Amino acid sequence: MKKRIICSILALALIAMTACGVGSVNPEPAPAQEPAPAQTESTGDADSAQSGGPAWQDQQIHLRFLNRWAEGVNTLYEPLSSTVAAFDAAHPNLTVEYDAVGGTDDVQFYEKLRTAAAVGNMYNLVANYGGSTIRSYVDSGIFLDLTSEFAADPAWRDSFLDVFSMWEFDGVDGVYGVPFSYFATLLFCNTELFEQHNLEIPTTLQEFEQVCDAFVAAGVTPIPRSGEGWRWGHWATSFVMQQYGPDLIHGLANRTKQYTGPEMIGISNMFLDWQSKGYFGDNIASLDSTTENMMFALGQSPMIAIGTWIPETIIQNNPDLLDKIEVVWFPYDENTPQFRNGSMGGGNEGLSIYNADDSNVTAATVALLKHMTASDNVTEMWKVDPFTPFAIRTATPPADMNSLTKRSLELIESLNPALMQEITSYDSIASMQDTMRNAFAGMMAGGTAEAAMKRIQDEIESHEAS
Repeated sequence: MKKRIICSILALALIAMTACGVGSVNPEPAPAQEPAPAQTESTGDADSAQSGGPAWQDQQIHLRFLNRWAEGVNTLYEPLSSTVAAFDAAHPNLTVEYDAVGGTDDVQFYEKLRTAAAVGNMYNLVANYGGSTIRSYVDSGIFLDLTSEFAADPAWRDSFLDVFSMWEFDGVDGVYGVPFSYFATLLFCNTELFEQHNLEIPTTLQEFEQVCDAFVAAGVTPIPRSGEGWRWGHWATSFVMQQYGPDLIHGLANRTKQYTGPEMIGISNMFLDWQSKGYFGDNIASLDSTTENMMFALGQSPMIAIGTWIPETIIQNNPDLLDKIEVVWFPYDENTPQFRNGSMGGGNEGLSIYNADDSNVTAATVALLKHMTASDNVTEMWKVDPFTPFAIRTATPPADMNSLTKRSLELIESLNPALMQEITSYDSIASMQDTMRNAFAGMMAGGTAEAAMKRIQDEIESHEAS
């Protein structure tokens, strides 16, 4: 009965929903339905079968795994698909269908997911970014709450870094996925350029402004930055975390705070003030993020504030620069030192399980997920893809990991930071991410802070009025 209800709801949702999100497309929240009954025991340790193993091993089970790690497109395809194949081969009664949508084609990925749910042939395991991209599936009871699994196997829960925020939701009890990879926004500094201008790496926001002013006075753009909206959505999140902490992000999501309030207006005006001082260079609206990254990788920029993926660009284009880069936490605001370890980041890719009617199917999927996230298997994946920060703390980074990625991960681990994903990721309105990014892009292209934040607030009020 539950599946028929889900199918009916999602079939209607397919007609009515407007999808937009990470990259460009998210599922618009579907009408909520009563979730499936909570598990009372670990489905990963279902009743023993006659063979002495879990009961699901005696059943003929076919699992479907939707992900983004496609052959010929993603480095992780070979080790990940091999890990899945090994699990398949070890269980004669089980088959696993590996279905990948490669690249950044969010439209095709989410269309596959929505269609599978609507026709009653849902994927058992789904790679996702959490947050608003899966909120409708959580509200509809489609994804499994893993709380009972963690209670039954706390060592498994503790094997992950504490970056679960994208799979936990305001107003909803439970945890609806596990993090597979993560990142944090850091400040990367070209020490050669700092030494040439007799400047020190800043530790506070006030020192950062002084350093930027000194570079500008010397005719050097201190931190060129793309005008693309996602760059400003990410940076705004970093400053929210360093000036107000996670409470503001949750407040914006639950409507106790407004984008037109003094907090977001203040951060936005700070960006515009820095732009007017020349911190980002001229005509940033025409500068794309690829060029921004390349300028730093080629040694042309003193600083870049970006995620932990930048070492790969440097190695591919200018490996001699690698050991001349110092990586630090973004300088904190002296007025709010209590939030000094906050930043944009957290769980990136994660994995969620379908809340199937058949407990044996659920148990088999849990077993597959545990196998995929086992430390030995992730350690092998890391050897193939040494630039991805995996969220499994028990896995071992490769011995030949490049020095900058290694230093970045060591910095994050040493600080035990407070990380949250982009502000709108926690919102129940899926279109909010595009709305905020577009608002920031328009602001940096010549708009005002007030107009940009009103544009975001208007989207909320329009949605709530409909």
